[in-house]
Amino acid sequence: MSKTIKLHKKSIRKDRHSVTKSEVMDAIDYFHSIGMIHNQHGDAEHYLKILLRKVANDYNILLTLNEGEIL
Repeated sequence: MSKTIKLHKKSIRKDRHSVTKSEVMDAIDYFHSIGMIHNQHGDAEHYLKILLRKVANDYNILLTLNEGEIL
């Protein structure tokens, strides 16, 4: 069963989902630095990369792949 995500910009508060920078950095380290992103396949890998890029942009982090290719 699929849930529909509805975003209402007027009602979303920035602190709605409490996440620390340390938790974010740990997650990036787990999926990107350690290479666990490659354990995902198909759509899961595709959407995880999108989320990682968004968070990296928010924290001004450059995520690179082999040979300096940007994620």
